[in-house]
Amino acid sequence: MHESYKKWLDDGKPKVYCQCPCHQEIIIKPHHSWYGIPKFICGHHMTGIPKSQKHKIKLSQIKLGIKRPENVIIKMRKTKSGQCCGKDNPNWHGGISFEPYCEKFNEPKKEEVRERDNRVCQECGKTEKENKQKLSVHHIHYDKPNCDPDLISLCRICNITANGNRDYWEEHFMNKLEERGLIKL
Repeated sequence: MHESYKKWLDDGKPKVYCQCPCHQEIIIKPHHSWYGIPKFICGHHMTGIPKSQKHKIKLSQIKLGIKRPENVIIKMRKTKSGQCCGKDNPNWHGGISFEPYCEKFNEPKKEEVRERDNRVCQECGKTEKENKQKLSVHHIHYDKPNCDPDLISLCRICNITANGNRDYWEEHFMNKLEERGLIKL
């Protein structure tokens, strides 16, 4: 959670404020431990945040009824109809999701990695108890046949996030393992 919108009280409980210009206090509810503490009051997301000039032009064109380019419309239709699957999907990585994991990647190995990481998400710092579920064991190099030292414990949300922008996350997690003395780069 970004420190710019979180204030700590004397009793150690966070006091969270909306990140939009209203800066109203966000009431923390029990379900927030599962989904994470929100940055905005419901309905305030992105209000008051400056937009780029390019984004402003697009919004004004939509309001004026100017049509999107045909290639954008086709891409949107494919995505909505489910035709943008497999090789047509921008997130396609050659079908690696269908590859089998190495035989060492089993429940005892996952438990070993979770214990090594003290059952704490190595990205956001939440524990398994806070997440109310076991941590995911993430392959840093996205290489299923390789299991050592290619693994790190992440909560479900961080694991999903780490599957985009793979080059960044691979370098980021390898640096974390190096800082902890688990590998040498």
